Amino acid sequence: NGGQKGKQLAILTAGDYKINTNFFTVITTANARKHNEKPEKLKVYKIDKDKIGILTTTVGKTLSEGQIAGPIIKGHDNYQNAQKFLKSGGYKGLQEEVLQEGDWNLNPWFVEVEQVPLTIIEQEEVGVVISFVGKEYGDQEPVSDDQEPVSDDQEPVSDDQEQSLYQLVPKGYKGVQKEPLTAGKYPINTRIKTVKLVPTTQIILNWSDEEKHPSNYDYELKKMKVTSFDGYEIYVQFTQIIRIAAHNAPKMICLVGSSTGENKIYVTDDSGKVVKKYPAIKNLVARVLTKIVSSHFLKAATGTTAMEFQATRDGLEKAAKAYIEQSLKDISVEGCGTVIDTIDLPPELDEYRQRLEQQKQEAEEAEAKATAEKKRQELAEAEQRRKRTELVGDAEIRFEVAQIEAKGKLQKEQLRLDTYQKRLDIEASQKERISLIEINALKEQIAALSPELYAQIETQGKWAEAMAQMKIDYPQIMMTGGGNSSSGDPTSNYFQLLQLDHLETLRNRLNQGTPIASFPPNQEQKSLPGHSTKYKIPVVLLLDTSSSMFIDSLNAGITAFKEEFEPNTNISQNLELAIVTCNSHRETFQGFVNMDNFIPVTLEAEGETTIGKGIDSALNNIESYQDYCQKNNFQYRKPLLFLIIGGSPTDDWKNSAERVRQVVEANKLNFFVVGVKGADMTSLRQIAPPKTPPKTLDNFKFRELFQWLADYLKKVSSSEKGTRIRPLPTTEWEAS
Repeated sequence: NGGQKGKQLAILTAGDYKINTNFFTVITTANARKHNEKPEKLKVYKIDKDKIGILTTTVGKTLSEGQIAGPIIKGHDNYQNAQKFLKSGGYKGLQEEVLQEGDWNLNPWFVEVEQVPLTIIEQEEVGVVISFVGKEYGDQEPVSDDQEPVSDDQEPVSDDQEQSLYQLVPKGYKGVQKEPLTAGKYPINTRIKTVKLVPTTQIILNWSDEEKHPSNYDYELKKMKVTSFDGYEIYVQFTQIIRIAAHNAPKMICLVGSSTGENKIYVTDDSGKVVKKYPAIKNLVARVLTKIVSSHFLKAATGTTAMEFQATRDGLEKAAKAYIEQSLKDISVEGCGTVIDTIDLPPELDEYRQRLEQQKQEAEEAEAKATAEKKRQELAEAEQRRKRTELVGDAEIRFEVAQIEAKGKLQKEQLRLDTYQKRLDIEASQKERISLIEINALKEQIAALSPELYAQIETQGKWAEAMAQMKIDYPQIMMTGGGNSSSGDPTSNYFQLLQLDHLETLRNRLNQGTPIASFPPNQEQKSLPGHSTKYKIPVVLLLDTSSSMFIDSLNAGITAFKEEFEPNTNISQNLELAIVTCNSHRETFQGFVNMDNFIPVTLEAEGETTIGKGIDSALNNIESYQDYCQKNNFQYRKPLLFLIIGGSPTDDWKNSAERVRQVVEANKLNFFVVGVKGADMTSLRQIAPPKTPPKTLDNFKFRELFQWLADYLKKVSSSEKGTRIRPLPTTEWEAS
């Protein structure tokens, strides 16, 4: 029958056989050692409970190149019939098929068996099978309705080159099987397939500097350090919760990959409990998630200042949640929660933020108390009305209600009339005060220039007539610079414009033919009465009053500036203030006046920003002031021009900017520029001197700005002339 000499594939199982021992030698456990065989190999082979046998045949066809195991062959009774295995085309070497638990009659010369445990998938995890054998999965066959398989030349999501290049395939193909293994026991041939375990529960990851167990997935995650647009280092403590759904686990492994080695590691946590950790998750966190999170926050920080980064925490958290969840979704991972725990600013910024929050809280508490008190009063009144309603009849109630309504209307009307009368009284008082200032200024000038004329008018009691006559004959004295219609400041206008020839005309108007004495041309004029003889400090506020300016806040700041100076002090008498306002509709000038005589007026916003004309007007008035002081031997400090602008210049300002720059470079003027929110800072950098670049006002902090200016001028006033004054810190009002 074609038998061959030597070791036979066929075996004899338990029983009685008639064997011609001249032709055959039968080796059993009894005579195994005599024939150099191990007796235990000749026993019925037993696969233990919860184990499988991985088979390697010693005969058969040679495997093709690239194959690592022989395919499953049917009809050989689980390798107990070696002859049928060969006739059916079986291959020599590692086999895909495994033997399950049981007793098997195997020829030890034909097949070797390695027992390995069943693959166990526990609750709250799935197993992702990666097969190294099977049919090649063609690109033309889609993996699922919405997912193309990952091709061999596609760039993987992670840098795990070993595991991320497999395709997502159905069972029976080479690659990552798209159907995961759920809880149970499976006979997996671990020589040709590997199973990556993936947990399906939520995992909490914390980017913090807190102490963590080395086995934690977030052990190496620390607070993120980012740098803001304005150059501050910010530390962000962040928490992200993730979950991998069972059906998404194969796709995640396929896209992200999994580290080689153990599928799970049992460790003892800080509480002494034994827990299981998954290398697949460590790989996901280390190679993908950390890059997603850090890149988002680094980009977010570079586009905003440190204070804005802190203030917009809620919006930042929402943006991070949307970005991270979408990025995780792309790799089949669910984002279940994104929380920014803390944002740590540098100490100096954090102290500033705390002060702002405290001020805001105090304001809110005050408002809440006022609201509560108002509500309490309303409830008390309502309770009183309710009690009265219970005591009187319907008719009496209607009568009383009618009386109350009538009384309320009467009170409301009376209040309106009172308010109107108060406004009229205030306006009259202000006009009277201005008139008195004008007359006092006229008295001071005439007393200084012609004591005889002063005595004449004083004796006749004609100061009011003299004032009226001056306005008729010399209206330009009361006009603004350039002939505009603003009222100006009478004291400083007289101080600059009144000359002896004006007095001659005035004397002729009041008393024809009366001679008036005058100073000889070279005689020194004495100081004005009531004025300090110390150095004057001339300051010009050049104010943009266009429609782009926050005019109410500006008016409040000027009022605060006035309140900073106590009356009848050296600084209040030596600081002489002028105001130039400019817009495309009008340009006004309030002449130099000391702070005792300065009365803030309400500015109005209109038109566009014509800053070039404003600069020229301010410089012209400064030059007039200097000429007058030099002629009359008055000592003064270097003038200060303080520009506050709220929009973009709309006129031709470049020649004016060059003019003021030349004056500053000649050390004849200090020039300071502040841009309000919305101002064209690019143009202001060209207008401002290079050594004192423009500053940006933080929101509407005009009051803080003018308080800072007052403090600086007080410092100038208390110093010796020629002393270099260091600028005060601008942190209270300057935008960071």
